[in-house]
Amino acid sequence: MRIYEEKIKGVRGTVYEFDDLHELVTWSKKNHRKNGYSFVNNDPSFFGDNGYEEAVRDALNGNVKRTDYFAGILDNVKTLVRTEKTAMTHDVTGEILDIGAYLSGEPECFMRRNPRPDKPVVRVAVDMAFSAGNTSERINRRGAAIVALIDELQNMGFYTEVRVLSRVSFRKKSPVSVKCLVRCDPVDVDSFATMCSSSYLRRFVISVYEVYYGEDWPEYSHGTPAPLECYECESEDDFLFKNDSDLYGSDKLAKDIVLKMLEMHNAKDNSGCVTDRDAYMSL
Repeated sequence: MRIYEEKIKGVRGTVYEFDDLHELVTWSKKNHRKNGYSFVNNDPSFFGDNGYEEAVRDALNGNVKRTDYFAGILDNVKTLVRTEKTAMTHDVTGEILDIGAYLSGEPECFMRRNPRPDKPVVRVAVDMAFSAGNTSERINRRGAAIVALIDELQNMGFYTEVRVLSRVSFRKKSPVSVKCLVRCDPVDVDSFATMCSSSYLRRFVISVYEVYYGEDWPEYSHGTPAPLECYECESEDDFLFKNDSDLYGSDKLAKDIVLKMLEMHNAKDNSGCVTDRDAYMSL
């Protein structure tokens, strides 16, 4: 992990950057404040778990119940978003034997996948600095939409890189950010199930905040979220999911947002950053 400073909108703040979820959770487990709110509070309705140690186990080893719940939402969104799969063509040679064509005596009885041209890397930024009033249901549905977008981009031949970011200020002090990289080749649903749950922000990210500010976090508070705008993200970001889970009131809305984001990205000829808020306002 790295700790460094960056200046955003004229305000200098500190950044904790982690290479993946495992590194963030391991760091949090080693460095969290012993009486910190993210560690001692066990309210399952707010945190989505029964305690910090359970959150660590789930993040490192997976939580079948949570992953199944998340995958169920994901399947609903992906089924609605899915485009036609890569076309197959018949030829005298190929990768797969078409038994029906072979038995009927057709010389072109093999099938071959049409090669997809190499496409550039698509970068996705995800803002996880939610206010404390967001429900886990909408946070998870938003996460399903993010994975559906990534899955569709990969289905189209793109390689995807995702950065999950959270930036807050506390009692008018200088802001602190947490950045975490997500491996997306292929999409790791277990990691996403954790990173799109309330545990990720309310256990692990807030434990970083508590260490940075040197004091325990107030109950049921996320500090003051500092939203990420397109021009605040790295210039090469193609998509930005803003910290607004209110957009995701249903699976259909999640599907419509993903489709609109892809449409807007294609209309910009793969240049410029597209946000889920812009897509929602264009529906």
